[in-house]
Amino acid sequence: MTDLLDKLERLRAPALLVGADDLIIFATASAQDILLDVDVTDMPAASFLCDWDRCRELRANPETKTVEVFLRSGQYRSMSAAVFNTKFRRRPVSGVVLFPDSQNASCTPFRRRS
Repeated sequence: MTDLLDKLERLRAPALLVGADDLIIFATASAQDILLDVDVTDMPAASFLCDWDRCRELRANPETKTVEVFLRSGQYRSMSAAVFNTKFRRRPVSGVVLFPDSQNASCTPFRRRS
């Protein structure tokens, strides 16, 4: 794995990298667990992030946004997300790190990994 992927895997929060074609190119184990519980790479980001075009960050600086996330249970929840741009394998990608929305913290689907 590259340094970027290693850093994302070490996060306790679910994280995705999305290519210019809007397909997921990397998802941490925790992201796969809450989204579909299978490998979600090569799936459209819009399958899991409502209104992905609005959420996607086009500027260099990271930004915190509220996003609607479709969960594997079929529900969707509003969550805070850090959205950023970076390069992966010399190509620009968008990164998304999901955090439970403070209003929904009591019903968050995230499990702590041991």
